[in-house]
Amino acid sequence: MKLFKAIQKTGVARRRAAQLVLSGRVTVDGKTIKEPWHKVWPGQVIKIDGEELNWTEDQEFLYYAFHKPQGYVTALSDPSAPHIGRLIKNKKLRPAGRLDKDVSGLLILTNDGVLINKLTHPRYQIEREYIAIVYGNPPESKLDLLKRGVIVNGERLYCKDIKILNTTMTTTKLRIIMTQGRKREIKRLFKAIGHRVLSLKRIRHGPITIELVPEPCNLKEIKGALLQKLLAIKKL
Repeated sequence: MKLFKAIQKTGVARRRAAQLVLSGRVTVDGKTIKEPWHKVWPGQVIKIDGEELNWTEDQEFLYYAFHKPQGYVTALSDPSAPHIGRLIKNKKLRPAGRLDKDVSGLLILTNDGVLINKLTHPRYQIEREYIAIVYGNPPESKLDLLKRGVIVNGERLYCKDIKILNTTMTTTKLRIIMTQGRKREIKRLFKAIGHRVLSLKRIRHGPITIELVPEPCNLKEIKGALLQKLLAIKKL
């Protein structure tokens, strides 16, 4: 297979694939290649700007949205706990990131390793939006602190945006936007300001929203214009 076609297999447009090779940004088995028509074979390592591509000659990428219910861990197999693999029949799919067992909401599932990396690595700052209910009524000053960032166990954690949706005498409902994807990040943030997260639901990851899979256990293929928006993340 020609090198530019192998790059196309990962969702890159034909012209851009050729330009990447011509500009010297592509290596094959560690050697810079500047000929788009250079022949490559299965098993060879192709990298763009040092990032390895996940490709094969017969690569067929799949892209799905899944509404993870509470009570399941984000794993395709786990002998010790209910896992989403019980609900997803296509074992080629892998989750882009994770949600805790007690967290519900949107998961993007795919076999596209490049996209998974772009969706989950903190450097790409891909937005994840959540609805949270926390115990108590944190004042705006505390929420502003979360936007500025706090140090928790040596890590700087922060919210990109946070907005109060409504309050009761004992709880507050918030819309939260995150970009880092750190482990248990929202729960750790609110614990740092003295408020416990009672429930948490992811409603958006990048351009994909929970509206595509509104009910728990819904699984739907991502297609058309929405898929193109998702694949655009691979160009970051």
